[in-house]
Amino acid sequence: IAERARFVTENIFHADLSPATVITMYMGASVNRRMRPLLIKLRPGTRVVSHEFDLGNWEPDVKINIAAPDKGYGAPRADVLMWYIPADFSGEWEWRLPTADGREETARVIFEQTYQKLTGKGMVAGRDAGAFKAEIRGDTIRFTMGAMHEFRGRIAAGAIDGTVSVSGGPATPWRAARIRAGKLQIEAAANTFE
Repeated sequence: IAERARFVTENIFHADLSPATVITMYMGASVNRRMRPLLIKLRPGTRVVSHEFDLGNWEPDVKINIAAPDKGYGAPRADVLMWYIPADFSGEWEWRLPTADGREETARVIFEQTYQKLTGKGMVAGRDAGAFKAEIRGDTIRFTMGAMHEFRGRIAAGAIDGTVSVSGGPATPWRAARIRAGKLQIEAAANTFE
């Protein structure tokens, strides 16, 4: 892969990381935490891999512990952590939901997002839709509302396109539009230096 590799010496806080699809880091915890506002702006789905040091309250999507017999300090093991940069799903979304009797009702969900963690509340025809569970990976989302509806989709240009299935039945096309923007929450490091 030599023809695809390039080495640069540059201030990491001013470097253009946007072309990256994978970023590997071996920096201390305080520097990693300062990187959060830069990393969250990368293209959704970009993978960030760190050896040993985390991103503070931004929990990894994957964490493995490997043998490191030649490690120069501590136990002869090391953590490898990976994050998928999440798309911003925060805000209020609306769509039309088919009913069992062939009608359609307005459905809405309000997502609150901190990094890749989503919480939300769903409504159908103005009524609470019941239990809610959501997960995202990059620009894709999967969530359930109530005991019956499972939604899957991909975000692009203010819409989520995907499928919905009812009670494990066949998936049918589904599209939601963002009707009110939210704010993806992150926590910046308290002290910065250049």
